[in-house]
Amino acid sequence: MKTYLGIDVGSISTNFVLIDEKANVLFSLYIRTEGDPIKAVKKGLKILREKMPKGAEIKGVGATGSARQLVGVITGADLIKNEITAHAKGASFFVPDVRTIIEIGGQDSKIIILENGVVVDFAMNTICMRGDTQITTNPSGIAKPIREIKIGQRVLTHKGRFMPVEQVYERKHQGEMIRIEISNLKKIDVTPEHPILGVKERGKNPSFIPAKDLRRGDFVVTFNNKKEFSLEPIKKIKRYRFNGKVYNLNVKDDHSYVANFVGVGNCAAGTGSFLDNQAQRLKIPIEKFGELALKSKNPTTIASRCTVFAESDMIHKQQIGHKIEDIVAGLCQGLARNFLNNVARGKNIKPPIVFQGGVSENVGMRKAFEEELGEKIIVPKYNKVMGAFGVALLVKENPPKKTKFLGFGVADKDIKCTSFQCNGCPNRCEVIEARIDGKVVARWGDRCGKWSALNPG
Repeated sequence: MKTYLGIDVGSISTNFVLIDEKANVLFSLYIRTEGDPIKAVKKGLKILREKMPKGAEIKGVGATGSARQLVGVITGADLIKNEITAHAKGASFFVPDVRTIIEIGGQDSKIIILENGVVVDFAMNTICMRGDTQITTNPSGIAKPIREIKIGQRVLTHKGRFMPVEQVYERKHQGEMIRIEISNLKKIDVTPEHPILGVKERGKNPSFIPAKDLRRGDFVVTFNNKKEFSLEPIKKIKRYRFNGKVYNLNVKDDHSYVANFVGVGNCAAGTGSFLDNQAQRLKIPIEKFGELALKSKNPTTIASRCTVFAESDMIHKQQIGHKIEDIVAGLCQGLARNFLNNVARGKNIKPPIVFQGGVSENVGMRKAFEEELGEKIIVPKYNKVMGAFGVALLVKENPPKKTKFLGFGVADKDIKCTSFQCNGCPNRCEVIEARIDGKVVARWGDRCGKWSALNPG
């Protein structure tokens, strides 16, 4: 039996889908990436190896997601596609006339607009910064580039304390960046929506302001190595185009960190992490969140633009006696509003509307979107693993003459991925290098091809 495998590796989850020639799903798997895509892929391959249908033979492998290039290299994928294409393909299989796709995962959220099955517009939340941004860590206030920060490491937050990093997010960004310059050392390059701790005028209490809303002369909160903070004016703001990797951190409780001496937020108010954080604070299993929201008869309005504000508002509403189910429903409505007002701003949303990604499992979120949009929301089968299903379909439709799949044995090999900076020209590209059992199998990331041209074979 001929089968086709799709692998989708994102910042939160790693998903596998195996289909046959009629697109029947023979196997699907949703596991946590936990900041280590190589480990997650190896784990998934081991599980699939044990569950492979008798007589099945993999004739093609497709990879998608933020780590698709890496996955493609270490598995020998025949097709590597971006997640927009993969999600659109999967959704169109179940709802052929789909016009709008809402996709919300743990850290990523996106909207995809289609016409006659073709993607004509899309947008993603991109709250991130460049990889060389220095993050103040513990002990001794040592600074490290954000791309080197690991889960569990403690970083300085806007509350002047060191808190552990719960998740590290890495993604490819092609679009606008904003450089906010306070001094030679205190300058930071972020995506337009990234929250910066500051004020528009002295005398006001600092709050998290999207970088795109700051202007020259506004004030930002800066920190020194002694955890002392001060207000300093912005001297220069520059907007420019960027194509490369960007990063963000999810920091326990405070949801903030100090980057290049500037206080920034790791707001996830447009993603599933927003609900996860609030569920933990309320001590409610996230699996029960949606059912509880449906019991609400008077949802509470929660300030949802920023995770920090949402938590303080939620605590206040609890203190003054609002019911838990009303607060939970308010949080679901807040995430839906945040998504529509930010990620989906300016998009032509038309039915049929498909809702997918991990958050689509939440019935409270489904109801919130239906109320906000005044339209029926469709949650298709395999909604949590749609990217993997979509890329499996793509490779099935254009199968290779002979698959490059390296086989399940790759799950038992020593796989490492490192990077180095090329100083051969002013571009200073970050070159990624993958090794299997010590042997270099691929390099990528250089613009000129100097290093990638040396790939074996």
